[in-house]
Amino acid sequence: MSTEESKEVELDPKEFSDDSDSDSGEDSDEGLGFVEDAPNSSASGMSSVSSEIGSKRQRDEDDDEDDADDVKELLQVDFGFYDLVKDDYLAIRNFLKNLFGNIALDFNELAELIAGQVEVGTTVKNDDDMANALGFITVINLHTHKEKKCVKQLVKWLKGKCTHKYKAKLNALLDDKSKPLGLLLHNRMINLPTELVPPLQKALQDDIKWAIENEEQSKDYKYANYIIAGSRFKFDNDDNDDQDGQRKKKKKKKKKANNPDAFTFKLFENEFYQQESFLDFSFGTASVIADPSSTPTATSIFAVSADNILKAVKTLNSLQIQ
Repeated sequence: MSTEESKEVELDPKEFSDDSDSDSGEDSDEGLGFVEDAPNSSASGMSSVSSEIGSKRQRDEDDDEDDADDVKELLQVDFGFYDLVKDDYLAIRNFLKNLFGNIALDFNELAELIAGQVEVGTTVKNDDDMANALGFITVINLHTHKEKKCVKQLVKWLKGKCTHKYKAKLNALLDDKSKPLGLLLHNRMINLPTELVPPLQKALQDDIKWAIENEEQSKDYKYANYIIAGSRFKFDNDDNDDQDGQRKKKKKKKKKANNPDAFTFKLFENEFYQQESFLDFSFGTASVIADPSSTPTATSIFAVSADNILKAVKTLNSLQIQ
């Protein structure tokens, strides 16, 4: 069932720009800049959310017509949410590279797998530029696709990064075929309006519900648990150039860098999922640099039950985001 929702959001055109180079078809580690927002659609019909970013002029009451230079124009952009299509492959591959960083992973195969799964998953696009996805969300069944090279690589990566405290739990999740395990993947452009995040997360769950009710292989979508990977970063605003204190400062920074609490999630909704998790560990990341001011320097992995995913999504959708 198709739904539509209209929102008005102010967005400066300068903020709605991607400073990175676009991918022209060649493999590129240069990132689209990413961060918060987006919505969803199911295989039964597109769920569309339109954000009208109003064109407004701001000027003082005393300004006359000659004060045109003081006028600030805001860009009007309509966003739509669409089912995945094979043409989304290139954008999804770039989003995946930005999410996982420089790891041993067949990004091409994983992007093809995601773009080919039309039953579950959504992209967000500018309605005036349907060729380029600005964000995506989906879930991959790690048991169903266990023989795929990219899935084997992801499982090996997860096991290799897992701390000793959670190794037994993680292995049980990955090995218990009676409880379907989903890898929830999502990423997007930095400058998308944040109020699009809650409906996007809810739309994925709507897609999963639709697939359970309509797909022949419905059992593949009855996830018991999810694994989510979240990029984290921290800003370095310390401009102290005191040479005498340089060694002490470096030691302090190094200690702080090992503390996951020193980092912020690039996608704020991951904080809600993390709060509901029963498994959570972090590690340093060799990242693909997209935004030099907010380079991901850590990755958090957390496992969340299906019930608690719904709880996190409900909490997100109760927020009053302006």
